[in-house]
Amino acid sequence: MPSVPSSPPLPPSARRREWSWTATVAFALALVAAGFIAFGGLAAEDKRKPKPAPAAEAAPPAPAAAPAPNEPAKLNEARPAWTVGCFSSARGAAPDCKIEQRLFAKETGRALSVAVVDIPGATRKPTLLMQLPNGLALQEGVSVTIGDGTPTPLVLQSCDGSGCLATLVLTPALIEAMEKGKVMAVKAVAANRQPLVFEHLLTDFAAAYEAAK
Repeated sequence: MPSVPSSPPLPPSARRREWSWTATVAFALALVAAGFIAFGGLAAEDKRKPKPAPAAEAAPPAPAAAPAPNEPAKLNEARPAWTVGCFSSARGAAPDCKIEQRLFAKETGRALSVAVVDIPGATRKPTLLMQLPNGLALQEGVSVTIGDGTPTPLVLQSCDGSGCLATLVLTPALIEAMEKGKVMAVKAVAANRQPLVFEHLLTDFAAAYEAAK
């Protein structure tokens, strides 16, 4: 039988090219495999790493308790003790007038007690309006003492965020006592049972009332 001729051996340059291509493919596959391993390791590490807890929302600040010092004072002693303001709702109508005095806390400058004598133009009958701080023992009530007179109870009308409102219809005898007196003491009791006294000076009240009536 005739013999089959064998393939001639590849030249050295062809063998080098074949080895280079094979090595390149193997190196690329190794890089891909290494990338998958590294990615898998990072993913596993990320799962093991504890996630940070969500930040807790800051609680709203608690409302500050209304101060109830027992030594109120006017901010500026140079001003008159009472101020007068009048206005008319219509042309030719009798004016509505208010006489006002404010007592402030020395430390903060916050108004503690506001006394207003309201004189409506239609009736000209004065009413005392007292704006007092929150935190009062409402069942103890509020009273006013003019000079050396006897305490007169006020009527508590309402309390809100700005304080408590108490009123008293002023009789001619009370007006006369305010015109002649030196101090109008408004007394109440705080929720902690501490007695409160707000002393409104009656300096210049007679002149203020004369201008407003």
